[in-house]
Amino acid sequence: MDHWSGCMSFDIAGFLEREGVIGVLTRLDTENGLLNGELEDQVHISQTTLSKHLGDAQRLDLVSETRLAGDHGNSKRYVLTDRGEAVVGRLREMGLDEAYEQLFEATQTLNSGKEEVQDWIEDSQVTHPDYPPDRDRPN
Repeated sequence: MDHWSGCMSFDIAGFLEREGVIGVLTRLDTENGLLNGELEDQVHISQTTLSKHLGDAQRLDLVSETRLAGDHGNSKRYVLTDRGEAVVGRLREMGLDEAYEQLFEATQTLNSGKEEVQDWIEDSQVTHPDYPPDRDRPN
């Protein structure tokens, strides 16, 4: 193994350790890739983190930017490279695409539940300084 491929191997392995990377790569495993906005809706990471991951994936030759005839002028479409397809193929063989899907759904459920609890807190008496209300106290 030459020095360059050893470094690339380490870099790709390290890249896969980052939060959300497996989701980004597996979501891009479609014939025409995805627009940045489409991808953002399908992963559980922030737009800033997604942009960083896409830039790093391009440097590692896992992802490239492309355009389709119907894409708007300033839109960015990302597709897997041959190297990216090989990595995603292995991720799928290991069942990590399904594990990411479960994580994504669990994250959505958790976030939705937290929002419901926050709404309940705002609408309830739980934040009142005298909580819990004394039910035996006369009005």
